[in-house]
Amino acid sequence: SSGINAEWPLRPGEADHAKAYAEQDKDYNEKRVFKQKLQFKEHQIIRKKMALVKQCDPNDCFKLDLNQLETEVKEWTEEQEKVKNFYDNTMNKQGNVLAKLEYQSKNIARKVGKKRQEQADLKLKINALKAQQEDELHNKSLLIERLEFDTARLETNAPRLESDLERLEVFKVKFESMSQVKSLYDMA
Repeated sequence: SSGINAEWPLRPGEADHAKAYAEQDKDYNEKRVFKQKLQFKEHQIIRKKMALVKQCDPNDCFKLDLNQLETEVKEWTEEQEKVKNFYDNTMNKQGNVLAKLEYQSKNIARKVGKKRQEQADLKLKINALKAQQEDELHNKSLLIERLEFDTARLETNAPRLESDLERLEVFKVKFESMSQVKSLYDMA
């Protein structure tokens, strides 16, 4: 007997990885569809806004656009800072892990003989498989993070655009009233 159990899995944690990957894939798809729906709603609102802008006083529209631009610049700056911080934190963690692994690898190679080196090679192969599986999950995690950032922006932008529509309706009525009053004075 070789001492190897026939039921021994070739890839440890394969079932757990498949389950985690399936859950992550489902989460990604749900968030992607939700983001697409919000984007569609945003585009519809923007089309309505553009139509109303043509019927309003240009100065009122300019003020509204200026306020919108200031708000968007602030939000985008905050979002850019969040993304940069997330990226920096991730890179720092990855760098720390890499530095630890390199240090441990050098010490093991120096202190342990050839028999231990064979064991270390096997461990490195297992870790490479785990890292490959974790990279698949990590890559999807980055996509999910981006979807969350975009979804948060869209969720805050849609109500603001709807509020702009209401204000533009008021500006339109005001502009039409002013035009009628002006035409009455011109006729008199």
